[in-house]
Amino acid sequence: MPEDREHTRIVRLGQDGKEPMSVREILLRVYGILQEKGYNPVTQIAGFLASGDPVYITAHKNARQLVRRLDTFDVLEELVRFYLEHNPPLYDDAGADAVSPDSTDQGEKAHRRRGFRHSPDD
Repeated sequence: MPEDREHTRIVRLGQDGKEPMSVREILLRVYGILQEKGYNPVTQIAGFLASGDPVYITAHKNARQLVRRLDTFDVLEELVRFYLEHNPPLYDDAGADAVSPDSTDQGEKAHRRRGFRHSPDD
């Protein structure tokens, strides 16, 4: 009897037999493990994402194995989505400033120091 692929759901189970963890679940677990070990979780995770090198993540409690499951593009996509959903827009629908330009000056200076640039159409 041929397999009906339209109604077949393929689930790749983790090593423990459960469904795989989401990006969010992995990041939260790794964050907690890094904190537990006394590291700055944000710096360590950012280093991993920027370099792709899992050595930024401790091997304690299999945190390094967890981050190796992640696709860094998926993580960045998730972070951008979360950030945009949880931060007010800088401009309203009409293009006017939604926040005072003075309130973003420090952030702009920090971005310039780090080498971030606005796109030409900004």
